[in-house]
Amino acid sequence: MIHAFNDHLDKMQVENRGDAFCGKISVCNNLYQLGIKFTTTKHTCDVEDSVFEDDLRQFNAICNIVDGLKNINILQIGTRSAPFRTVRYSEKLLQRFGINVVPVDLSEVIAYANSSNLDNSKVKDNIEKIKNY
Repeated sequence: MIHAFNDHLDKMQVENRGDAFCGKISVCNNLYQLGIKFTTTKHTCDVEDSVFEDDLRQFNAICNIVDGLKNINILQIGTRSAPFRTVRYSEKLLQRFGINVVPVDLSEVIAYANSSNLDNSKVKDNIEKIKNY
């Protein structure tokens, strides 16, 4: 999260001026060129501003998601069908970030479900829907 304080017009002397506006442009430009992701909304604001509070909440939510995805296993049921090329992903790239994809063939899931002693009629109905898909 990149934040810059407002400059105050009554404190624009050399000894008081922080020039956060231009500094933020420079910092964001460097981060962008290095491929480092960052969040920011309003260019400058005081910490008392509701925009800052919203930015902080958004940044915290992003951090929680990223932290939650580290060192996890994702079960992939079935393969991607040809019409869904836009949802391709790189397993190698995910592994660099500690995310492991475990593919399981859909027929194995159906076979396991069929071999189980399932008394729940909703589960049985869903298995039939999957078979007919």
